[in-house]
Amino acid sequence: MSLESTARGRSFLAGVERAVVAGFGRSGQAAARLLAAHGVACTVVDARPREALAAGLAALPAGTDYAAEDGAGPALAGADLVVISPGIDTRKPPYAGALAAGAPFLSELELGWRFVEAPLVAITGSNGKSTATALAGALLAGSGLDARVCGNIGTPLCDALAEQTAATRFVVEVSSFQLEQVRAFAPDVAVLLNITPDHMDRYDSLAAYAAAKERIFTAQTPAGRAILCTDDPGAAAVAARLAAREGGPRRVAVSAAPQDPGIDAAWPDGEHLAVRLDGTLRRPARRDDLPLPGPHNLLNALAAVAAALAAGAGEAAVAPALRAFRPLPHRLEPVGEAGGAAWVNDSKATNVESARMALRSFPAGRVVILLGGRDKGGDFAALVPDLADRAHRVICLGEAGPRIAAALAGPLAGRVALEVAADMEEAVARAAAAARRGDTVLLAPACASFDAYRNFEERGEHFRRLVARRVQEEGHGP
Repeated sequence: MSLESTARGRSFLAGVERAVVAGFGRSGQAAARLLAAHGVACTVVDARPREALAAGLAALPAGTDYAAEDGAGPALAGADLVVISPGIDTRKPPYAGALAAGAPFLSELELGWRFVEAPLVAITGSNGKSTATALAGALLAGSGLDARVCGNIGTPLCDALAEQTAATRFVVEVSSFQLEQVRAFAPDVAVLLNITPDHMDRYDSLAAYAAAKERIFTAQTPAGRAILCTDDPGAAAVAARLAAREGGPRRVAVSAAPQDPGIDAAWPDGEHLAVRLDGTLRRPARRDDLPLPGPHNLLNALAAVAAALAAGAGEAAVAPALRAFRPLPHRLEPVGEAGGAAWVNDSKATNVESARMALRSFPAGRVVILLGGRDKGGDFAALVPDLADRAHRVICLGEAGPRIAAALAGPLAGRVALEVAADMEEAVARAAAAARRGDTVLLAPACASFDAYRNFEERGEHFRRLVARRVQEEGHGP
C-alpha cells in the first residue's frame, strides 16, 4: 500500500494547514517531507541560520518558511501542529512557553506512526536498544518478512513508510527524547530493556527520565504486548504499574531466572532460550547460537526473540538468524589485536551503566579501560565495584577525565592503577604501554562524545583507526 493510501494518517492531518517542524536534523527533515507530501505547509525552526539548512530546505515546496529559534514564538503560537525533533529540549525557550500555552506538540515518532498500517515493534531502554532492535529486525527478515529497522538507530520512521505491505514489520528503536511528546502512540509490541541513569543533563530527575521511557506503554490496550526485562529494577517497577492498570497490554517478563509456568515470559532454560507467548512454550534456539558476549546481551536477545515471535517471526528462523548476527559497530566491537591484547570498541557505552555491562563481558583483572568524554551527569563512583573486579588500569580522557579520576582515585587506591590522558590518541598510547598479553583494552567511555566528536560513531572510528595503526605496525590484523 502506498503512503498516500494511509487513511489514518490523512485523517489525522485533516484540518492541519500550517505546521512547525522544530529542529531540522534527520528526523525533522523526514517529518517535513512527510507533511509536504500531504499538502501541509511548514515552517522550519532551527538554531542554525537558514544558509546552513539550504540543502534540506531545497527539497521542500517553495512555500516552506524558516524561523530562527530565538524568534520562533509567533510561528509556534500560530501552528496547528508542532513536530518536535528529539534533540530539542522543551524545557528551554521558546518551546517551554509554547508548551505552557497549549501549542499542539508531537514527536516525529508519532507523526510517522500515524501513517503505519503494518505491525510495529518499538524498543527502548537506557542500554542495549540498538542491538535488540537490529536483532529483532534480523529475526523477522530471516522469516521472509519485510523488516524495516528504523527510528533512533538511523532512518527516521517518517522516511521508512513507503509501500507498506502485509509482509511489512517496522522495528523502531525509540529514545526517551522521542517519547516525551507522544499522545496516542501504541506499538503492537513495546519492549523496555532497562532504566538506569542517563541524560541527567536533560532531565530534572531519574524519575522524570523513567517517566519518559514508560510512555512507550501509555496508549497500549489489551491488543498490544508489553515486553519488559524484569531483572532490571526500573523496568520491574514499570511492569508492576502495568499489572495494576486496567485495560493495559499483555505482559511478557524477560529474566535470567526460570519463570512461573503461569505467565508469558522469556528466559534461559538450561542450554536453550525459552519463550512462552499466549501460554505456548517454545525453545527456538540454543544459548550458544548467540554470538554476542556478556550477560546483558543474553537478556537483550531474549527480549528481541520474544518481540520478533510476537510480531510474526517463524520459530525455525530464530537459531539461524542468531548465529548469523554480528555486533553492531561501536558496541563491544572487536577492532584488532596489538601487543598481545584484544582491543574492543564500545564507544556506544555513553553512560555509567553501559560501561559497567561492558566490563562484565570480560575476565576479571584483565581489562584496561578508557573512560571519559562529555559528562551527562553520571555517577562515576558506581563504576568502582566493577572496575575493582575486572580492570587493572583506568585511563581517563577528555573533558570529563579529571572529574572521573577524582571520583575514582580514593576508592581504587592500591587496587587499580589510574591515569589521565588529554585526548584519545594519548589514551590509546597509554593503554598500549599498560596492556599485558591476554588483556582486553576496552573503550567504554560512560560519557557522551560531544567534547571532541560529532557523535559516538566518530569517536569509535577514531579509536578504530588508532588501533589499526598499531596492528599494522605489528604486521598482523584482528
